[in-house]
Amino acid sequence: MKITTIPVEQGLGTDPLHGRLALSVRETADALGLCEKTVRRLIDRRLLRASTALRHLLIPRSEIIRFLEQTSQSDRQR
Repeated sequence: MKITTIPVEQGLGTDPLHGRLALSVRETADALGLCEKTVRRLIDRRLLRASTALRHLLIPRSEIIRFLEQTSQSDRQR
């Protein structure tokens, strides 16, 4: 599964990852349509990698895309 974004100018939507390099737990939950607790569980289970270099957890944009692609591929294999 290839994740693409649609420019706002086309009026078809916005980038759910806000065009940023990393998102907070709350922003990641919003972008994935999950609750914050679920995102934290994914991090605890090492299914989603987060940066702990700062006080707050930050999830890199590339990691969110990797997670979505990996889980989509496993769904197709079933």
